[in-house]
Amino acid sequence: MSTKIDERIRERLEPELELKEAKKRLVEALSSGMESELIMDRLHDVVLRAAEAEIFTDRITNEFRLTEGNSKEFVFAEADQISFEEIAAGAQIPMAEEAYTSRTITVKKYGVRSMITREMIEDSHFDVLAYHLEQLGRAAAVKKDSLWFTAADAGVAAESMNFNSAGSEVAAADFSKAIYYLEKNNYKGTHILMSPKQAWEVRDIDDFNQYQIWGTNEMWKTGFIGEIYGLPILRSSRVADDKVYVIDARNAVGCLIRRPLTITRIKDDIYDLVGAVATMRLNYFYIHGKAIARIDVQ
Repeated sequence: MSTKIDERIRERLEPELELKEAKKRLVEALSSGMESELIMDRLHDVVLRAAEAEIFTDRITNEFRLTEGNSKEFVFAEADQISFEEIAAGAQIPMAEEAYTSRTITVKKYGVRSMITREMIEDSHFDVLAYHLEQLGRAAAVKKDSLWFTAADAGVAAESMNFNSAGSEVAAADFSKAIYYLEKNNYKGTHILMSPKQAWEVRDIDDFNQYQIWGTNEMWKTGFIGEIYGLPILRSSRVADDKVYVIDARNAVGCLIRRPLTITRIKDDIYDLVGAVATMRLNYFYIHGKAIARIDVQ
């Protein structure tokens, strides 16, 4: 059990440690006057590491690459629409009738820039530039998470896959019902997403916090039990309060990417500023709305 806990701690800390190392390499490059191409690589590395350390939904997103144009038509087959029929001797074999839906997804461009004065660079305030770049990466992560939930909510609305909680706080029965919503549509739950507020409520559910029942004190050591009904918990302040999602990640949300997060170093000679621009071209969409169940806590 302790090994499992150690692995979780390492998993949580690793992105932050990688970001710290990337910022250190950038400061070294700036202070030693390395070639501009190498500095550009390290600028890019800091932003990407910051985004990776902060991103919440990448692990549950299905990515699709777009190599030309700005849109793509997706054809989605409905689950379990084909059935085998009994065939009389010598009779014609029936044609499979599948149900399809199609949607055209168009990528959008998102971005922001961060500028600081040249004097700060000249005075060796390299850590300030690194901090600004880190904020660019974190801003990209926040936007991607926001787009993920917008897509998920669209899928929920399209298929009426939400229901009100049994009480004023989320309860064990609500998770069971959400799993049922997926299973009755032939999907299998893989993750539960919740805000810190709902995580607080779950910690106080008698069914879960009496660790003696399960023979482990893991929740008391790590602050939260890792699974509910076998589904791992992902919690973040980017999940709206009073909304809990139970998803089949393989069929829930996709992201069409024309250009991933990209960093460009810029300067403004008029105002004597330097900085970086971070942009990305992509769009999020729900794949199958019936693969997303949402508990609305009343």
